[in-house]
Amino acid sequence: MKIILATGASRGIGLEWTRQCLGRGHRLIATCRNPESASELAALRDAHPDQLEVLPLDVEDESSVNATFGQLDQRNQAVDLLFNNAGIMD
Repeated sequence: MKIILATGASRGIGLEWTRQCLGRGHRLIATCRNPESASELAALRDAHPDQLEVLPLDVEDESSVNATFGQLDQRNQAVDLLFNNAGIMD
């Protein structure tokens, strides 16, 4: 089973991509700026507790990026694929 890290997974393309990957049996670490307000993503996590983990990540905030990847590094979490759906807009 592949482990996929998806950024921007709380809505739109990122949310649907997360759904599709879960349907194919992959394990996902889904990230978004505000997981506490991502109700559809939380519902997916509740429906797939062994496949989906949700973490906070704001790609515009270097400390947020460092914290999220530091957490993955501390638990020696390997990622097979990165789906970078979030971005920075100037």
